[in-house]
Amino acid sequence: MYSIYHKCVQPFSSASNVLQKWRASSGSTSTSIVAPLTSSFTRSRSPSKSTRPADDHGTNEGGPSSSSSSSSSFSSCATLPSSVSLGESRNGRRSPGDWISQLDFDALSRMIPAGNSKAAASPSLWYIVTTAALLAFHCEAGVGRLWRYMSEQLAGCDLSERLTVARRIRETCLKSSVLVGFPRSSLQTHSPTLVAVLGKDTSLRMHIPPETKYARGKEFFSRIYSVHTDRILMSMADSSGGELNYYAVASIYGELMAETKIVSAKETVLLEFVCCLVDDVAPQAKGHFFGCNNFGVTGTEMQGTISLVRELARQLGLPEPGVDDRFEFLAKADAW
Repeated sequence: MYSIYHKCVQPFSSASNVLQKWRASSGSTSTSIVAPLTSSFTRSRSPSKSTRPADDHGTNEGGPSSSSSSSSSFSSCATLPSSVSLGESRNGRRSPGDWISQLDFDALSRMIPAGNSKAAASPSLWYIVTTAALLAFHCEAGVGRLWRYMSEQLAGCDLSERLTVARRIRETCLKSSVLVGFPRSSLQTHSPTLVAVLGKDTSLRMHIPPETKYARGKEFFSRIYSVHTDRILMSMADSSGGELNYYAVASIYGELMAETKIVSAKETVLLEFVCCLVDDVAPQAKGHFFGCNNFGVTGTEMQGTISLVRELARQLGLPEPGVDDRFEFLAKADAW
């Protein structure tokens, strides 16, 4: 039987499957990095092949996710062969990075409409989803473009509102890091006045006692996986000598995800789903998909999120993720 350890961890030790297909077809093997204009993110990842077993269960089955790194740098949207300038590519193909300047954030901002019988969508939910998706597509420079767009939209707003948006994008990058790689960002280019204030922020997590983190991590994890929680944790423990279950609860969830002062619990589980969807890993996406429903994500919000991710892929010149039979469960959002 395919172990829960591999289901939870192995897919995220590789680079995005979508981007691997592009790199293979374009013949790109370089690891040189073109520095983005407004925001820089780095990660070291090994583009190995993921094993993605079929998930034939009709309920919340996906396990928690993690990522690992190697000494091989990989940054797809910010990477081009040394002999190729931005706007060109090998074999006459354009890289996803070439499309970043054409991102249509006006269109993306309308992809998650407000309202249904349960609740209205958050007006800021779209840029949380977009940030996570850009990182998962390995288009880190696009986050800089997103911040520039948001800065323009907030030009007439007071400092506190602009700081709120900046912190939410920064926190989204941090929470996405365990799924897509550790981010390093800068708002200096477009928001030098904000940088001075943001630089004085203190850690939300540092001074929380370990036992409190573990308790809140267990609560968050249990809310995602519901009646499957104990079985998943036991499988994780059996396959890792008791390490993976503890790490997932205490660190991934207790330390990181369960801190919800800036990015809410609902937004957190949704960004987890987005990263899994972009990475085209059905079992993990399925677990977080049903977890989103447990946290109150509405059908309208979920459908809009899926549409936004696919529209973003189209804008980046990439294949749409989550369209094969393994993702049939996405249709269940119609009934939420």
